[in-house]
Amino acid sequence: MGNIIRFALVALLLALSFFFSSAESAFSTINKLRLERDVEEGKKRSKTLHKIVTNYENTVQAILLGNNFVNIAVTALVTGMALAYDNAHGATGQYVAIFSVVLFVALLTIGEIIPKTLAVKLNYQMSYAYANIFMFFYYLFTPLLFPFRLISKHQKKKNGHKEESSDEVYTEDELQIIVDEIEEQGLIDEETSDLVRSALEFTETEAYEIMTPRVDVFSYDIEDDIKELMKEEDIFKYSRVPVYEDTIDNIIGILSTKDLLKLSLSDKKINVRTIIKPPLFVHHTKNVSEILTEFKQTKNHIAIVIDEYGGTEGIITMEDILEEIIGEIWDEADEVDEPIVKLADNHYIIDGGLNIEDFFALFELSEDEDNDYDTVAGWCIEMLDRFAKVGDTFTYESITVTIKEIEGFVVEKIEVVAESEED
Repeated sequence: MGNIIRFALVALLLALSFFFSSAESAFSTINKLRLERDVEEGKKRSKTLHKIVTNYENTVQAILLGNNFVNIAVTALVTGMALAYDNAHGATGQYVAIFSVVLFVALLTIGEIIPKTLAVKLNYQMSYAYANIFMFFYYLFTPLLFPFRLISKHQKKKNGHKEESSDEVYTEDELQIIVDEIEEQGLIDEETSDLVRSALEFTETEAYEIMTPRVDVFSYDIEDDIKELMKEEDIFKYSRVPVYEDTIDNIIGILSTKDLLKLSLSDKKINVRTIIKPPLFVHHTKNVSEILTEFKQTKNHIAIVIDEYGGTEGIITMEDILEEIIGEIWDEADEVDEPIVKLADNHYIIDGGLNIEDFFALFELSEDEDNDYDTVAGWCIEMLDRFAKVGDTFTYESITVTIKEIEGFVVEKIEVVAESEED
């Protein structure tokens, strides 16, 4: 009977270790703005949880005291059990070694890894579930922690620290919630809120996500006749053209079409090498906000995006970056080609270059987080497991996809028919 009680106590102490570890992670990661909204709406236990989160220094002290007490208690209990087993069986430390290893694994998994992993994923639900239970321990430990809180308060005053800072730092998710609330209250319109959201997401966007891919880049071989280039129909649609030697993986400069036009109006022989400017190279994972800063510093408007092997992956321009913030910029030279054309209810023509996240959001589809594609075109090839052909059809969740246009190996247009809600 004595052993049953001891094992029950060990299980209880491990459960408390799980509780304190998960509480620490849950309380520290919960969305404070969402919690404040819950308080305003009068949600049950929200005021208690708000007190825990806003008084986080005292909360952490209580958690640390509880966790340390539990870990010391379970270690002492298990050690006592191991010594008793050693004495009963005439062993010389074997049970102590075995029990120690088992306890170490149990504390690592049940007391650290599992609770903290779960708490980060389910912080909102676990915080509410724990609120009242934690307050019991909070008040239970207050007499023990009171002297330490006095010392901490005195030390802060001595160092000239304010008890609370008025400068609040918000996460991106919290700022998104603020924008949503302001829009709901009618203080800003949908267009303005979309602009703010784009600016918030801008800091996380990388070059490869918004670049013009290599296959779509208009470029010039330095060995070609410049007069032939000027006969190209599209040449003056671009303000700057990448110039390469031998292969597009060897970009040697950027040609300004404005400079080219000036020289073409004179009688001088055009030597392209003398008028090209040194290219700016950026890695395909470089943050676009950093590229924008580099554009300002170097007075460039275009950069060559390099892949992990040093080859040319595409180009990114000042216009690409600005469009990421404020939306599409059209001028008189652009051909208007809508990426999403609605033919009828649940019936669409989609451009192959559409961002795959936007595509999945449009049709409310689930996305594989481990995918290697960024566009609808890449997704189609992944689904077919080969290069696409016009007329290829496949289904994915609630949609049926038909390949409508191909250019080379690239999917240009697809037709999408979604299941109606009645179906």
